[in-house]
Amino acid sequence: MPSMMELTPRATIQLPLGGENIIPLGKFSGKQECWPRFIQTFKAMVDKQPYEPILKLAILEQHIIGQAKDCIKGFPFDEKSYPLVLKTLEDRFW
Repeated sequence: MPSMMELTPRATIQLPLGGENIIPLGKFSGKQECWPRFIQTFKAMVDKQPYEPILKLAILEQHIIGQAKDCIKGFPFDEKSYPLVLKTLEDRFW
């Protein structure tokens, strides 16, 4: 199974948590075999954290490309879309 580093270049994000909290998170391109690693990492680092849904959506959108990005193009950028976007991706790539 390829590692996240083999899929796409690494991206880092800074979250407004105070201080210099940097989370390395790869980008998911839509390769189904890479989905479990990406989503488990994303959920641990972002989804399970006490961030506003709109921030979670922004982070998620910044870390998906290609086929995965195409799956969510029709969703508006608002806090209500975050759980729907996440479910759409999970339904498509699990």
